[in-house]
Amino acid sequence: MAHKEDIHTIVVTYKLTGEEYGTAEEREAIFALGDQISDLIDKSRVGGYFDGNEFGDGEARLYLYSPDAPKLLQLLDSLIKSFRNRPAYATVWLGEADDAPKKIIEL
Repeated sequence: MAHKEDIHTIVVTYKLTGEEYGTAEEREAIFALGDQISDLIDKSRVGGYFDGNEFGDGEARLYLYSPDAPKLLQLLDSLIKSFRNRPAYATVWLGEADDAPKKIIEL
């Protein structure tokens, strides 16, 4: 069983159109991005998983967990940076999100 400090949390956030859930096209693109992220993680040896997304307040958030957030971000770098919506950033916790220090990375 993993210890709390062994689980890193990454939340990738993209700004959407409007103040709520974005356009249907934006939501579909986020769903496709999530599928691409899952496929890339599954084919790698980095470890971790994509845990889904959330829409609201004019943003889309994608949730990822890994034993090594820096390696997972390196694996996903070009994919998450190529997504068109801006501003965008990744919030990284080197531990569980509730009790670990966080770092914000502009995409």
